[in-house]
Amino acid sequence: GLGFISTSDNVTALAEMGVLVLLFFIGTEISLRAFVLSLRPAVIVAGGQLAVSLLIGWVVSLLTHASLAEGVVIGFIMALSSTVVAMKMLDDMGELRGSAGKITVGVLIAQDIAVVPMLILTSSLGGETADVTTIILKIAFAILFLGALLWWLTRKGKLMLPFA
Repeated sequence: GLGFISTSDNVTALAEMGVLVLLFFIGTEISLRAFVLSLRPAVIVAGGQLAVSLLIGWVVSLLTHASLAEGVVIGFIMALSSTVVAMKMLDDMGELRGSAGKITVGVLIAQDIAVVPMLILTSSLGGETADVTTIILKIAFAILFLGALLWWLTRKGKLMLPFA
């Protein structure tokens, strides 16, 4: 590789920058009011999707005799979607501004924000044998981090993106 993402600190920094840039560009496509209205169902759907994906990843790790950490990574991979592709498809179908489109965009944004805690968790799993308690605690921390980030970005009734 190019060697500029060799440490977990670099991966985390790049992920944070990527999420901020993506949120900036998505913010130009949707109104904050529509986003806030779809936030609750979007977070519920994204959280449910993540939980099911992690469960499937765990089952795959059991069936293939892989480690629990590898099962978590498989679950994370299954839980993510391409925001750009999905938004383009919704726009082409004329559904981007509809209720299903708004919820879908909210889910996509929640997934994109969740990438940062996912990367933090997966990078911390790399050098140790992970047990279920450690993974559950790290996932709980990631969920709290995501909630705090969403609160911080929308705390004054408008989307507040730093450096944007």
